[in-house]
Amino acid sequence: MDAWADKSIGSAFVLVFLYAGMTVLMAGCAELTLRVTPHDELPNAGPAPSAAARAGSSLLNRPSSRASARRIARALLLLNTCIGISFLAGCGMLWRSAPDPQVPTWLFAAMVLPLLVGVAATVVAAVGDRKR
Repeated sequence: MDAWADKSIGSAFVLVFLYAGMTVLMAGCAELTLRVTPHDELPNAGPAPSAAARAGSSLLNRPSSRASARRIARALLLLNTCIGISFLAGCGMLWRSAPDPQVPTWLFAAMVLPLLVGVAATVVAAVGDRKR
């Protein structure tokens, strides 16, 4: 364990439990994204409406097509993978065998950079859908 927490299952595996919950949540969001009827399959969709008409037509933020829904679902799963990589860096620090209480300076970057990559990919997929 580290220099700040008592040794217990909860303190040793808190990041693993958080990631398991996050994986269930992200997989559920990806599945729901694939189940939403896209704009181009709605009965009153007609020929590709403008972005302003699509935005005002519903409170539900629908993907524009099935291909777009798949891109967004993949981006959500990529975000989940990036969260896992970030938590892996945290687990490496938490599970180190040396009793040194010093936190290395690279830990912040190792935890934040994967998150930024995952969020950027998700935003690009969602914004790219709005432009179509």
